[in-house]
Amino acid sequence: MSSDGFFFDFGEQPKMEKVAQNETNHHDLVGSTVKIETFPNILSNNDNNNAALLSTWGEKYQNPEKMEISINNTIGCVYYQAALTKDSLQIDNHEVKDIIPGRYYGGLKVWSCAPYLSQFMATHNVLHNNNNNNEMMIAELGAGQGMPLLTAILLTLYNNNNNNKSYQYIFQDYNEEVIVDCTQPNFATTVLQNNLINNHNNVRVDFISGDWEVLAHNHNNNIHYENKVNIILGSDVTFDELATQKLVLLLQKWLSPIQNNNNNSNFALIATKEYYFGTNGGVHALQTEIETLNSKNNNNHKLMCEILDRVEDSLGMNRMIVKIWKV
Repeated sequence: MSSDGFFFDFGEQPKMEKVAQNETNHHDLVGSTVKIETFPNILSNNDNNNAALLSTWGEKYQNPEKMEISINNTIGCVYYQAALTKDSLQIDNHEVKDIIPGRYYGGLKVWSCAPYLSQFMATHNVLHNNNNNNEMMIAELGAGQGMPLLTAILLTLYNNNNNNKSYQYIFQDYNEEVIVDCTQPNFATTVLQNNLINNHNNVRVDFISGDWEVLAHNHNNNIHYENKVNIILGSDVTFDELATQKLVLLLQKWLSPIQNNNNNSNFALIATKEYYFGTNGGVHALQTEIETLNSKNNNNHKLMCEILDRVEDSLGMNRMIVKIWKV
């Protein structure tokens, strides 16, 4: 890690984070601004503005890639982009960094846990929500290119004739630039290519840019999400201790408590490496932060967790999916 940032190597060599000596693990915020954009009934064919908006977003889609998802014996596709670069999210236009603390957190590329979580959701039917509400809210934190939440959208809407149920999808990333250049174009391309524009009239999509800690502590930002989100997704979001601490704070704030002692009703799925070398992030950091937060919240809901899945890696970068719920 240089004084400017760090990168993760996911090639054939051992995947080590480059860390500089005497580097402090502190993320200074560029600003505390949170931007929330809300688009109700975005997939309704009753509003001509929707088609125009999706077309505008889709025009930014470049470097096309796609991942096939099996849904009820048919195939849907999640559309994303090969890794992008953006000068405004780097330092002095020099070497491209995966993460620059306080400025950029890797949203322009697809990290290895994103397709892992996406395929797990598609093959294990974990999005079957057992609450009896007519509304379902699903969020992805640190969404970047948005692959897991795009997968969730396909799994909940593709060939779904239950038009009486309302869905709210929330894409969150630290950088507004990532939302504009990656998340929105990928969303537009995925829903258009899978013919979802006429499929459901009760779909709302929110795009949020900002820091997790600011989102967790600012009541005005949480008025629509606090204790209301049924499912929260995240992949490679425990890359260091501070990021994990902020993540757990926001999970505690947003996640809806389970119903009738059923932890399949509301939960988070976090796909993570077992350990991120050089930064002390990973599964242990996540479990530790949950325990620490629970010990401080004597009068509040507690977070519980379990490991749902584990994939061994020959280079030692084992991946896991952790399920978290609030009681």
